[in-house]
Amino acid sequence: MTSGRLFLAAACVLLEGTASAERWAESGWDRPLTLPKGIVLVGPDMLASRALDGSTSLVGDLNVGIGLTDRIELNTLTPTGAFTLTDANLAGPWDAGLGVAVIRGGLGDRLEVIARIVAGYDFEAHAARTVRLGMQAQLDLTDKVALVVHDTGVMPGVSYDAFGSQSLSLGLPVGIGVQIHPLVWIEADTNVVTSYASDDMDQVTIADVAPLLGTAIFNLDDGDLDLLAYGGVIDCYEAASTFFVGVGARYYVGAR
Repeated sequence: MTSGRLFLAAACVLLEGTASAERWAESGWDRPLTLPKGIVLVGPDMLASRALDGSTSLVGDLNVGIGLTDRIELNTLTPTGAFTLTDANLAGPWDAGLGVAVIRGGLGDRLEVIARIVAGYDFEAHAARTVRLGMQAQLDLTDKVALVVHDTGVMPGVSYDAFGSQSLSLGLPVGIGVQIHPLVWIEADTNVVTSYASDDMDQVTIADVAPLLGTAIFNLDDGDLDLLAYGGVIDCYEAASTFFVGVGARYYVGAR
């Protein structure tokens, strides 16, 4: 092989390696909102909560996801968790979601928008989970600060249980994320929720809930591993609301 061909082959290998590395950056700020094609995510969450009356609970979730294409992903990352482990038994909600990038690089490469749909089944309640439709978005305000909207943006949904009751809820979550260090992302989120519940169309109730959540994400191992810590209250409108804290991890297979 001539020296020219050797140089060309080496350049191709180098470019392939660079493209692969850029698919999933070490810094969370530089990552897309959907998993690139072929990258698999897996990781647990543990959530402990305590109510004002002293009652406590501990819930574990297992989150998984895969990039089907560079713009479409399938995952179980939902605001309520998935594959829930409660009282040493697999019970509760099992959710799955599909995300599609509809805008990427908008407004001068500052805006990304993902359309999402999430559905599932609650094996403890023996009822279908609410079908959630919404938008996840990130608008970079500066090179370190972003306005974020999570995947249950404006979320109409209808759920049916064994008794035929129905519910419809609308939510508007919004938050601010800050990259305080190249490998540390912090975020504060709330979700002003108005829920309309109907039981056989005979009773309608309206409830306003505003949770408050703080999250810190630490990017480790060249971006292959994220460690998470979070805490907050279920409803900041209520002084007696349940307080919760949690930790989690995300490992990315195929990111390199």
